[in-house]
Amino acid sequence: MVTSRGGPGGATGGRPGVHFRGGPVATTNSVDPDIEMSEEAASTAHTGEFNALYCSGGQLDMECPPGYTIKINEGFWGRKRDADVCEDGKTLTYNCENRFALQKIKEMCDDSGRCAFNIDGDVFGSNPCFGYNHYLNVTYSCQMPQYKAVSCDGEVLKMECYSGQAITVISAKYGRDMGDASTCSLDGKDTNECSNSGTLMKISQLSNGREWMEIEAISSFFDDSCPNTAKYLTVNYTCAECANAWDNEDDCETWAYEGQCDSNPDWMSAHCRKTCTHCDKAAQCMNTFDGFADLNEQCEQWANEGECYNNAEFMRENCEKSCADDLCSIWAARGECISSRAWMTQKCARSCNLCHAGMERKLPKSKEVTAWRPKDIPEDLEINVATACYGNDAILSCPAGKHIRVFDGFFGRADASQQICRQINNTELTMICDKNTGETFQKVSRHCNGRSDCNFLSSLQTLDDACPEKSYYERYLQVHYTCETCENANGDADQCAYWGSWYECQNNAFWMNNNCFQHCSGCSTDGDCRNVESDVDCDFWAIQGECMDNEEFMQLNCAKSCRTCYALDY
Repeated sequence: MVTSRGGPGGATGGRPGVHFRGGPVATTNSVDPDIEMSEEAASTAHTGEFNALYCSGGQLDMECPPGYTIKINEGFWGRKRDADVCEDGKTLTYNCENRFALQKIKEMCDDSGRCAFNIDGDVFGSNPCFGYNHYLNVTYSCQMPQYKAVSCDGEVLKMECYSGQAITVISAKYGRDMGDASTCSLDGKDTNECSNSGTLMKISQLSNGREWMEIEAISSFFDDSCPNTAKYLTVNYTCAECANAWDNEDDCETWAYEGQCDSNPDWMSAHCRKTCTHCDKAAQCMNTFDGFADLNEQCEQWANEGECYNNAEFMRENCEKSCADDLCSIWAARGECISSRAWMTQKCARSCNLCHAGMERKLPKSKEVTAWRPKDIPEDLEINVATACYGNDAILSCPAGKHIRVFDGFFGRADASQQICRQINNTELTMICDKNTGETFQKVSRHCNGRSDCNFLSSLQTLDDACPEKSYYERYLQVHYTCETCENANGDADQCAYWGSWYECQNNAFWMNNNCFQHCSGCSTDGDCRNVESDVDCDFWAIQGECMDNEEFMQLNCAKSCRTCYALDY
């Protein structure tokens, strides 16, 4: 069994049986000596943590996107008391583990693009729980080396990547670090700690997605909250191939359209870098500034020799035409893209990193939004209907040995002629209120599937407003559900667990509940414990997110609603 974060939260479009390969194993390029590698081991861009759990006899297989390497954070080999994984019917009354497991895994896997090995005691030197099934639990992240560039006040900071790679700025500071008395010190200036707001945003706007960028560290561009301090500009950034590691371009476009580039930047930067940064568009526009006539016949020669940068003021006055493109870059480095935004946008778009400006994110044609409706319900199924007027609970219940499976959820008013939850003398009942999305189905099924009984409040506190222009008292919640036995129709528990580890229970809810109901619904743990508080209160709090926000109280008092019966210590 493997549990992992196989895609950004809320993403759709996954399909059972397809495993993220992560691209080819990353290779390490030599580093330009002019670019300083960050000294701190933790100073890396990363994808967030992943968790992998395997039974003895399985094979561990971890792989990172191109440019990233594995960083092992935690490792456990053995068995914990009352663990409900890799069971063999025996009861273990104590915890046992190999205390060298983490060190061994780190030796084998750290700093590699991919790590795979068979799981048995020979790898770790011993099986500490003799006679019992062991399991391996590993937590790891994928990290990317980070480069550091520093320039003193008044000097030019330069960021460079290899051809075909793109910059992503991780952090930026214009000021001075606490305790640093040596870097860029100046007579007459103090060395007190100092920072200025907005630096990261400005540097990122100018640099992200480009192969190189130069920025002058000057107080006229950056806010200067400490004029008496000797300041310097520090930027930490990464270089990675301008490509999407995820093998489905439409998925990246969809997630970007949904805002995942901003809400889940670590994962999206690793897997959908090209889509999020538009790095492939960074040089696909031109600077239109062409300068005035050169005043010297040697201007073109001087420009080819680099004088537009080395002798900028003279060349600006005498060789503007030959230096036109370089002047755009010089002005961009001095912050003119922001301070003279309108003119620079028109004349120096490429130097200001604006080739993608104005581009709207759109859904790919394969995933254009259509009105959501539940899949057809087989005629031979016995469908139950739970209806609740606004402010009341929809009560779903199954007989002993059966478990709830939600087929459809609706919140609003589907038909103006219906008598459901009608209010006297209300003309708004002549209008239909329907958002045509699967939001209600997703929330109700996530909360109720697999349980023998469940309460869900019909309210704007628990569900999105389908039609805010109408009186909320005219809305009602209606849930169609069946009562199922707790089993996987697929019959392969390991395969269902594998698909579930890649979020297929959420992404392909109907297919997975048809074939892997036991795994996706959690029905096997239903009835193991009860709520201390009332079921109605516990269900409401759980829907509100209190199982995570108020974990200590909810695990103890609302274990049934939070599905945390396993955490109780009787």
